[in-house]
Amino acid sequence: MDGMDETDEMTINLPFETLTQIFEISDCSIKNCIYVNKSWAIAALPILWKSPFTNTENSIKLIETLLTNLPENKKFALTQNLSSKYLSKSSTMYNYAEWIRELPFELVFNSIRWWLDNPMPQKKKKKPHNKVYNTSNDYEQINKVHVVYSILIPFIFESSRGLYTLDLTFQPGQSRLLNLLEQIEISNESLKSITDLYCHSIIPRNFYGALKKVTRKLKRLYLNHPQLEEDVTDLAELIRHQKGIQFIRLNNSRAKISMLLQSFSSQATTLTTLQLHAILLMNKGLDALGNLVNLEFLEIKRSRTSLFYAYDPPDPLWIMPHLKKLHLIDIRVWGDMSAIHAILKKTVPGLDELVISQFFSINNATQLAINKRLPQRKEETSKMIITFTR
Repeated sequence: MDGMDETDEMTINLPFETLTQIFEISDCSIKNCIYVNKSWAIAALPILWKSPFTNTENSIKLIETLLTNLPENKKFALTQNLSSKYLSKSSTMYNYAEWIRELPFELVFNSIRWWLDNPMPQKKKKKPHNKVYNTSNDYEQINKVHVVYSILIPFIFESSRGLYTLDLTFQPGQSRLLNLLEQIEISNESLKSITDLYCHSIIPRNFYGALKKVTRKLKRLYLNHPQLEEDVTDLAELIRHQKGIQFIRLNNSRAKISMLLQSFSSQATTLTTLQLHAILLMNKGLDALGNLVNLEFLEIKRSRTSLFYAYDPPDPLWIMPHLKKLHLIDIRVWGDMSAIHAILKKTVPGLDELVISQFFSINNATQLAINKRLPQRKEETSKMIITFTR
């Protein structure tokens, strides 16, 4: 190139691994890097397409590009349900779906809806990504969205070289989600690399059991607790089979979850954060929590305890030497408070942060333990809040 010095040429011709590392940490526009040359494009495109549904500025162009990558039989299936104005006849140099690492079901759905509402002549119109659609209107259009969705999601599963994040949260039609998941082959290679699993929706029976056979790399779980007994068992087994989970958030359980909590102990050396929201804690479950020897942050929120006997954590359980943050929020007044008192007396000596708020009654012994360990604290008696941060 004219006007290019030797340093510029060396920069442009850097090895692939070096370019990838630079692009990963650089503040420069990755989008611009793909136009420098083919080597830069090959290094930059996997980064650009890693999280297309969460980072995109143009959902219409995104969906249009992915549909262009579909195999011919899938494109033909779409033409049976969509007008030709929605589908491009152009081709692309790469199968961009192979670089997708994060798959959020609901954002994919919203992106397709936005694309259908704005055919290609208006494709420069940008979509606000927090847009929520009212799926109760325009059933014909919604059915079209589901047709595209049911083709595009399996295509991404089949094409991806390895998903890192799978977010099954999906509000627009639980029954349709179930049908879609049942069609996807859970033994798919793309699921072996998952580290983050979000599951706030109803899932097909045996989903966790099938996933257990595929993945061993889960690091973070954000789950609504399954209600079916077999799913509880499968989820417990899925957790036991992982090499090192660091974070678990468990929401909305109406069932006894002692078995599930006991499975957390298999991750005791790696689990550092546990958030239990709106669940029922039994004796065995509470004892199981005490086995989490590396736990640094425990949050129990909108939960209740239901004990068969007065709870007294056995030693050496509930020592939790690394626990530094304990949040007890909106604990139900009609629950058995002996468990919470016992937990506090065991954990307060090592805490750097304690938050107790709403509907919580502290007995004298627990109050003395708190006063001795945390003399400098903020207290709002009207809201029953005690906060301490060192």
